[in-house]
Amino acid sequence: MSYRLPPLNGLRAFEAAARHASFKLAARELHVTPGAVGQHVRALEETLGVRLFERRHRALVLSAAGASYLPAVSGAFGRISIATERIARTGRRKLVTVGAPSDFAAKWLAPNLVKFRALNPDIDVRIVPGAGFADLEQGVVDAAIERRAAPPRDLHSVALLPERRVVVCTRRLAATLRRPSDLTLILHDGRSDAWRSWARANAARIDLPRAIRFADTASMLDAVLSGRGAALVGELLVRREIESGRLVVPFRRAWLTGDKYFLCCMPGVAACEEVVAFRAWLRAAVHATRAETNQRRAA
Repeated sequence: MSYRLPPLNGLRAFEAAARHASFKLAARELHVTPGAVGQHVRALEETLGVRLFERRHRALVLSAAGASYLPAVSGAFGRISIATERIARTGRRKLVTVGAPSDFAAKWLAPNLVKFRALNPDIDVRIVPGAGFADLEQGVVDAAIERRAAPPRDLHSVALLPERRVVVCTRRLAATLRRPSDLTLILHDGRSDAWRSWARANAARIDLPRAIRFADTASMLDAVLSGRGAALVGELLVRREIESGRLVVPFRRAWLTGDKYFLCCMPGVAACEEVVAFRAWLRAAVHATRAETNQRRAA
């Protein structure tokens, strides 16, 4: 099969300029002059017969054709980058890069990686907090974990477990709570909709307008631990705090949000040895954690 391909230098210049919205910044990345970037882009435009950028005063904006072309070009470079790194790793330690929500990465994934390394001493794992499914095609990560109702259809996906949220607070605060409507000190990390859904499921009336919002889950949990209020969080993320007694669950019933944790990767990456090993370990590890949590809840 023969491929109709435009000049590689033109593609590189276009992709970098589009990413930075600047010929100058693209030139810095590619170690050439801004004039050279502009020439490469113009040559590509002549080859394609379309304008890829709208050149405005002090601004570089993608045209409709450029915006349509960019995902395919970025995706191709991302896949080439992943394949190149894998080839370059031959004979050295293997590496798998994993994107995950920052709270999941910090509270569950990172603390449990020691178990993966014990089972797979020849594979290193690099966690990229905040990277998700959108970063897979560009090659930012090999695999990504997200909470969703369903994964994208064009990715190789594995369902890990449903997201279960529980209300947590200090033992001292829990002593003042008899029913869900007693909650007055409510904290959230930007997902007040979760509190609304929880309140409906528990037929509770809560005062959300007075709830305190935090920038992230970590700072919210710090406030919970200091006794400043109750939070509705993923049960998986506070397992250690509950087991140690630092936090308690005043209302034993866990709430299923309707989302699940999914592990996804590009189809061409799914069969890579290190990705297969990480996927197998992750599925077993999260299910073991869930089983232990269920046992503790039943005790």
